[in-house]
Amino acid sequence: MIFRSSGQIEQAESSGMPFGVMEDSEYEEATVELFEGDSLLLFSDGVFEVHNAQGKLLGINGLTDILKDLGYPATAIQPAALEEELLKFSNDIRLGDDVTLIEVRIG
Repeated sequence: MIFRSSGQIEQAESSGMPFGVMEDSEYEEATVELFEGDSLLLFSDGVFEVHNAQGKLLGINGLTDILKDLGYPATAIQPAALEEELLKFSNDIRLGDDVTLIEVRIG
């Protein structure tokens, strides 16, 4: 996801297998233009494929809402706070998949 300094949020589409899952996987190259104040947030599916007790999927929009509630992108992501919010949503004591985030901030 790209968080623009203007407040706009864009999804950068990707395809292919996750890194490291299968040897000799092929990936398409993508270019994303980032500007001063923008942030690029890359994450694994375990971050948004969280279900609540009723079976509702958090999804990308739910993740975006959580990030906004945590003050992102004005403030850096606090991994413990994000994990706590994901656990609250799931009403569980642990997450069922890995939660991996990589953030790139410009400027």
